Order: sequence, then C-alpha cells, then structure tokens
Amino acid sequence: MINKHVPADALMVGVPARQIGWMSQYDEQLDLPLAGKGKVSCELAGAVYVLENGTLRVEV
Repeated sequence: MINKHVPADALMVGVPARQIGWMSQYDEQLDLPLAGKGKVSCELAGAVYVLENGTLRVEV
C-alpha cells in the first residue's frame, strides 16, 4: 500500500519507504542530490538528467 506521493525515478527503500537516490531509465543509480538542483549524464544511454524542484527530467 502506498500512502504518499513518490517522485518518478526515485530510488526508494525500507518500510516505511524513504528515498535514497535517483535512477536512470536504464536502471543505473544517478549521482544526484535528493533535493535541490543537479545535472548528470548517464553513461549507458548518453542522456542528461536534470533535477529541479524535486522533479527529475531528461534533457533533450
């Protein structure tokens, strides 16, 4: 049962769940902070991931 919002691509663990990181579309853990701003590229896909306002997006 999920009783609160979980951000897309968030890496969650435990009961109750807590966020410990972010995941790429290819299931690689991204080196980004949990909050704030950040930008990192995924070596597998070559995609650039941008974290802003608690939302992770792929930069085109």
